Amino acid sequence: MKLIVNSELKDIKGEPLKDSSGKPWLISDALIQACQASVQGDNPSGEEKFKRWKLAQKISAAAPFEVNGPSDGALWVDLNIEELAMLKKLSGLCFSAVAVGPIWTALESK
Repeated sequence: MKLIVNSELKDIKGEPLKDSSGKPWLISDALIQACQASVQGDNPSGEEKFKRWKLAQKISAAAPFEVNGPSDGALWVDLNIEELAMLKKLSGLCFSAVAVGPIWTALESK
């Protein structure tokens, strides 16, 4: 599945979520943070931590997706089912419903 990672996360009223510095919070920011977070009760093996790191790198390296001509500025990453499941699990552990709602909506879009 191709996911646009440079779009802003929005709250239930459609207002952009902001990070601690007041900048709009992008899907890529949230997903990378979830991959790198240490959450109480989650004790991944070294191998699992490495998978998370590689997934964060993949999201960070998102590139323009061009079908028929120049890109519209959207940055895309192609995720497989295992990666989508990992991102849902990790974001669910890390964030409140305010963030999980728009993150999961993006991850479940076709």
